Amino acid sequence: MATFPLAARADMNDVLAALAREAGWIVDTDDTTYRQSSQPPSPSANLPKKYPRIFSKGSLFGRFPYFLTCLAISVIALFASVISCWLPVCISS
Repeated sequence: MATFPLAARADMNDVLAALAREAGWIVDTDDTTYRQSSQPPSPSANLPKKYPRIFSKGSLFGRFPYFLTCLAISVIALFASVISCWLPVCISS
């Protein structure tokens, strides 16, 4: 049986926060609640294990893990804009 440090007229949010803490959850000051193990891993968590030379700590992608995604999207956008400028010339000829 757990005892919760609540006021006599505690708000429902306070009761839920106390129950969540008792269950092992983390409750932030803004009442955001999550489990300790449920924080999502970084998207590049497995890349250093698969490709250690490309994603080492000192490399560009190792220091800035989201740069690879941004670079790939930028290349695709550049390709699409070149194609969209070239396409009307091909169709009208």
